Amino acid sequence: MKILLSTNAQNIRTGNSLSDLLYIFNSIKAINISENFANLSCDTKEEEIIKFLDENKFDQAGLFDTKNKITHIATKSSTGRIDTKEILFNDLISESTPLHEVANLLKANKFFLVLQNKDIFGIITRYDFQKIPARIYLFGLISLAEMHLTTLISADNDDGWKKKISNKRLAKAEDNRKSRGIGSLLENVQLCDKKEIILKTQELLSLLGLSKSQFKNEMKNFEHIRNNLAHSQNILSDNFDAIFNAIKTATNIIEKSEKKIKDLHTI
Repeated sequence: MKILLSTNAQNIRTGNSLSDLLYIFNSIKAINISENFANLSCDTKEEEIIKFLDENKFDQAGLFDTKNKITHIATKSSTGRIDTKEILFNDLISESTPLHEVANLLKANKFFLVLQNKDIFGIITRYDFQKIPARIYLFGLISLAEMHLTTLISADNDDGWKKKISNKRLAKAEDNRKSRGIGSLLENVQLCDKKEIILKTQELLSLLGLSKSQFKNEMKNFEHIRNNLAHSQNILSDNFDAIFNAIKTATNIIEKSEKKIKDLHTI
């Protein structure tokens, strides 16, 4: 595969790097997608807690002591009973925790309590990634990763990538280009086709540090989350692992691509 670079053309454009994306979303904090944390007196009877949770469709509620300090979490178990646990340091995150860090934290725990001015203000759960700020972050990250896949494939400047998808798919890309009136042929190739091109390009698989089967499995999940985001569908219908893995896949693609671009020399 030959790589051609001009002085500036192949540099990562401002706004298209992972650091640029995270800088933008650093302004969206945990508190921006959290919910108020409902709480009851620690003297509240179990049946009253159950009724309160059911009526409000909550999974958890806080329990406050005689000093009005929330010290425990009450959760309705799968058996219908109430489980109570003391609030620990690991249950808490700061209101200023950036959105992308929240995603990593929710991989380990299903929810966190949000601190504001040293007091428990709200609760953030995996379900909150259905909200617009989180969905925009995910779609931006995945879109940036797809752009980097295009950049990596385009480095094959003898257009050898065209031989790696069917004539029918090439014709589809050409139709897309004509109807849109913008972009190169490769830029009008769909994500599923880019996946096939990468699968047939060992150099790019090696660059991403993935085997064919690993890349195929990761991209299947990646496409699933991307399509659900694009069509405003539920992205938590399976489990949060799907979201976390899509973030991991996108980040890997972007980081490896950015390193490749920076390491290249004109040849």
